[in-house]
Amino acid sequence: LGSFTALHVCIHQDMMKKWILPSSFAIILGVISQLVNYHQPLPYMDEVFHVPQSQHFCDHNFSQWDPMITTLPGLYFTSLLWVEPVHWLLGMNRSSLCIVP
Repeated sequence: LGSFTALHVCIHQDMMKKWILPSSFAIILGVISQLVNYHQPLPYMDEVFHVPQSQHFCDHNFSQWDPMITTLPGLYFTSLLWVEPVHWLLGMNRSSLCIVP
């Protein structure tokens, strides 16, 4: 029984190490994001260009490109890495996932 308990504690500690850093990072990132959005709720700098461009890519409209944007399109493709799984798993409309309040 003693070795079983020691093994259980060892496995539990490994799982804690595996999840504590990503969980802490997600919580900190969420808090920072909320603070930024609270203090700066309106679009600033170049967001007026990037938000519509992101929404085009979210709708799979890859032929639309704003000439004012100098960012490589790969940035917008990476946003699809979370939009597509949510779309397929939850059946949500892609456009509704890309709405900006």
